[in-house]
Amino acid sequence: MKRTALVVDDCSGQRSIERFALEEAGFLVVEAGSGEEALGIRGYSVAVLDMDLGEGMNGAELALELRKLDPELPIVFASGNPDLEEITRGIGGRVSLIAKPFSFEELVAAVSAYF
Repeated sequence: MKRTALVVDDCSGQRSIERFALEEAGFLVVEAGSGEEALGIRGYSVAVLDMDLGEGMNGAELALELRKLDPELPIVFASGNPDLEEITRGIGGRVSLIAKPFSFEELVAAVSAYF
């Protein structure tokens, strides 16, 4: 299985940090700064979604759209809200949550758990 992660965050600095951590762990990484941009990207095997994406859809709304494209897609939410049940209500499937702020190790472990 290819190890390609989609990282979606409206903060370019945060995306760069996540990209670095995942690439150091051997993942290929594609990035998007918004939910709308993310929906145009294909070819990844796990998604890391910020919950607060600024303008437009939030992480939960994006997850629902991504699930329409791939019902089995593993999703890792990055959020300051520790209530995974509230965040993922109605999304179903393989989901997990890493609480912000998180370490490189926590991010890599959350994403690697799906492989």
